[in-house]
Amino acid sequence: SRSCSVVVESAEEARRKTKSGHKDVSGDANSRSNDEGVSAEKKASKENRNEIKDYFDCRYISPSEAVWRTFKYPIHHRSVSVEKLTFHLEGKQLVIFKGIDKMERVVTRKLIEKTMMLAWFELNKECEFARTLTYVQIPNYFTYVKSEKRWKRRKRGFSIGRINYAPRKIEDAYYLRMLLNVVRGPRSFEEIKTYNGVLYPEFKDACYARGLLEDDQEYIDDICRRSFTCPPSQLRQLFVIMLTSDSLISPDVVWYACWEFLSDDMEMIRRRDLNRPALTLSDEDKREYALQEIVKLVKRNGADWTRFKSMPQPRGVTYSATDNVLIFDEKSYEKEEQKTNHDRDFAKLTPEQKKVYEEIIGSVLARKGGVFFVYGFGGTGKTFLWRILSSAIRYREEIVLNVASSGIASLLLQGGRTAHSRFGIPLNPDEFTTCVMSKGSDLANLVKESSLIIWDEAPMMSRHCFESLDRSLSDIIGNKDGKPFGGKVIVFGGDFRQVLPVIPGGGRAQIVGASLNSSYLWKHCKVLKLTKNMRLLSGNLSEEEARDLKEFSEWILDVGNGRIAEPNDGEAEIEIPEEFLIMDEEEPIESISRKIYGSSEALQDNTDPNFFQGRAILCPTNEDVDKINQHMLDKLNGEERIYLSCDTLDPSDSSAMNDEALSTEFLNSIRVAGLPNHSLRLKVGCPVMLLRNIDPIGGLMNGTRLQITQLADFMVEAKVITGDKIGAKVIIPRLTITPSDARLPFKMRRRQSPKIIDLENFPMLNDVKLARVGPNRHDSRITVKVLKIWDTIHVDTGEGLSFLFLDDEGTKMHALVERKDQHRRFRRLLHEEEWKTISGFQVRTFTPWIRLTKQRKEIFLTSETQVDDADAFDGFIPLDLIPFGDVIRFGVHAGTVYLRDFIGQILFSHELGVIKDRSLPRNRLNLYEKYTSKIDFVMRDNVGNRLNVRVKGQLADKFKLFWLCYANCGTNIVLLTDWRVVGNDGGINVESSPGISTFDFHPTGHLEVEHFENTLEAEVDDSDDD
Repeated sequence: SRSCSVVVESAEEARRKTKSGHKDVSGDANSRSNDEGVSAEKKASKENRNEIKDYFDCRYISPSEAVWRTFKYPIHHRSVSVEKLTFHLEGKQLVIFKGIDKMERVVTRKLIEKTMMLAWFELNKECEFARTLTYVQIPNYFTYVKSEKRWKRRKRGFSIGRINYAPRKIEDAYYLRMLLNVVRGPRSFEEIKTYNGVLYPEFKDACYARGLLEDDQEYIDDICRRSFTCPPSQLRQLFVIMLTSDSLISPDVVWYACWEFLSDDMEMIRRRDLNRPALTLSDEDKREYALQEIVKLVKRNGADWTRFKSMPQPRGVTYSATDNVLIFDEKSYEKEEQKTNHDRDFAKLTPEQKKVYEEIIGSVLARKGGVFFVYGFGGTGKTFLWRILSSAIRYREEIVLNVASSGIASLLLQGGRTAHSRFGIPLNPDEFTTCVMSKGSDLANLVKESSLIIWDEAPMMSRHCFESLDRSLSDIIGNKDGKPFGGKVIVFGGDFRQVLPVIPGGGRAQIVGASLNSSYLWKHCKVLKLTKNMRLLSGNLSEEEARDLKEFSEWILDVGNGRIAEPNDGEAEIEIPEEFLIMDEEEPIESISRKIYGSSEALQDNTDPNFFQGRAILCPTNEDVDKINQHMLDKLNGEERIYLSCDTLDPSDSSAMNDEALSTEFLNSIRVAGLPNHSLRLKVGCPVMLLRNIDPIGGLMNGTRLQITQLADFMVEAKVITGDKIGAKVIIPRLTITPSDARLPFKMRRRQSPKIIDLENFPMLNDVKLARVGPNRHDSRITVKVLKIWDTIHVDTGEGLSFLFLDDEGTKMHALVERKDQHRRFRRLLHEEEWKTISGFQVRTFTPWIRLTKQRKEIFLTSETQVDDADAFDGFIPLDLIPFGDVIRFGVHAGTVYLRDFIGQILFSHELGVIKDRSLPRNRLNLYEKYTSKIDFVMRDNVGNRLNVRVKGQLADKFKLFWLCYANCGTNIVLLTDWRVVGNDGGINVESSPGISTFDFHPTGHLEVEHFENTLEAEVDDSDDD
């Protein structure tokens, strides 16, 4: 018998080649005999065989790749072209010459007079559309003709513009390059340096004016402007926000430039405090008292004044209550008020709540320490219990610190703060980190003085946060007994069935490993459970409302406990009851926004903070947030501004400072969690949410929601709509924010408003023609006429819905809806023969052998696509005609694969018949062939060329009826639209495409048809004379 042996390579080599791509197999084919009596000569010849000739190097390919190569689909992908954009300073064009060239000839070269940048200036003088674009955007719509030294409008495709690099050492070129990325349509160098009608002497000055560079002057100007409308106390709060956020480059310079505005009310305050109406203060005294107020505000926000080395130090403190402002604030609660609140709420406690209360208060009063975890689902009264515990401690004139894992949760607690801001927990803690509070500081003394710490929503935080606090408290307090948290009484609260710590890219094991109950501290926790739903015990609910609330609560608990769709292995499909769903599939974003916020008119006119406080739309991904923000922003009619950030590298990262790849536009493109976007679009009236703790005492913490009331150059005024500061107006400047994402290989800083916008910034839409739409462009908008709508079978997704679009240039393009749940929506929005404006679509390229139109790309309509009515185009739209002679001579070739238009005179037609329809599948049961109607006819052009045309399907039946009516009506001219060239298939040159092709006897309204009729009549007349 014969067999084939395969020699397999080493495991490491095979693994390497597998990772690199295709699978390689090395083998040798030889014959083997099972006859044991092989002669010695045969064995010798076998040992001396030529292994090189018998060796085969093979490559295994999968069936999918085999089919792909068999059908000759494209293997390689070509990326878009990149246009290098040169620039230069005024009068400093780059000149290249040889040593033997004469100076006169060099300086008079045409290249010096007309560079690419100067040609851009000339283009902006002539084209209004070009004036709406930046230098980088120009190659998308124009191409540079080197021979003519000018920009010319593109007819097809696009390029990506990239401005040449300029090092920081060449300051003028560096700042000019920065301006070229933001200035639109300048016609000269002077217009580049102009901003808000002011011509600045240098490019650097223009960058400062636009806020593209870090400079303290914008903060000085902000304080000066706000001094006309804001009291000095609010200005001092604004200065503290700038100071504690490390946004000021030189704090002392800003202080000495603005101290008069910050101290304008000091004389009045001293007159009131000392009851001396005639008191007069010198400028030095006013400055001193204002500085003392600022120091007090800094300490109240948990910052250490000594770290601001350049700021002047106050001579003394006139407040004699206490030296530690933080302890003073925590002990300033009214004792009688706290006692009254405690006694009132204590009577409302349920038995299990009272048990928890007595357990915790007993540990506090006995000074024996302890760690507790109050475990209860939403509605069991945890927040109510925190309030009673706080009152019980405060009316005894002791300190309780209320913190929460999120800013939103901390707003529900009296004196609440986020855990990060209160204890100085690092943003990225690990096994070795500690809190940023040194022993002996005001913050450390506050924590040491506290009797109870309440931490709400604790399961949301990583275990490293609690362990960092444990290490810090043990160091500050001096833990001699080895008790956790230095022997302090700490109460954690929350529900592990809700949100667990967020671990980027982590799986179930990593998330569970980062949870609180995986920490070494968990063994010290005493779990206290709350199981009674306090909302059901409220007397304000009707019987029906109580029943509905109970059913909803039980359903939520079943989801959290994994009792839905049992038995399961921890993963199961959850069916949400219909009463919780919005069933409108056609306009889901409009439906949910109207359900939550009402109509756009009601949203615009509503000024009640409680309206926004009780409403929010929760989204699973940032992409969904962007879509909803865009929709909501378009519904507001307030004043609008776009704020650009100033992005720089952190000076401490010396290795990245000279990296040419880290250009300004690259830093502008970075979008990471916790960092506002480079371009921030705001409107008066839009709700926003803070991303940073900038003023905890003033209620401005991470998660605080506000409503914009006024927009200034580099700051905004907003009204607080959540927390205990509802209705208060605050001023928020641009602040320097450092991203906390450790995955960035460099350190950067972004100066921008510290908020996430409920109404995100979205790019302006550019009107383009079908011939110029391309992939990777998401800002295009087209105006088209819907020619045809038909159902298709998509290879990947099954059922599909197809459209044929036509623009006013005569370009046609195929559009497809892949998702079945979007079919109904687009059937309602798009109708044949109607003009529509479409945006938010995708464009993909594909193989030319299966396309329907001349364009080698398709439009994909998605859930993000917006469709609006458009005015009908009443001008001349050219037809996509192909000469009959080209079809006869060349048949099917690269230029005639797609659908084309034909005009001709029908000479005669055959009888109606039937033909096998290859486009229809055979019946799987009986395998009978499918047949369809067909009719053939012959048509000629105006020079005598003839084409054999075949009509198939229902269109053949329709054509037969029309032919019976027009056969004896003289010259029968017909216009065929969107017909397929098939070469010479059985004598047929042109064939109808099912559901797409149309015909029109004696058409009107086309210049091509009029020209055909005139030339055809002239030929007939000549033949008659002969």
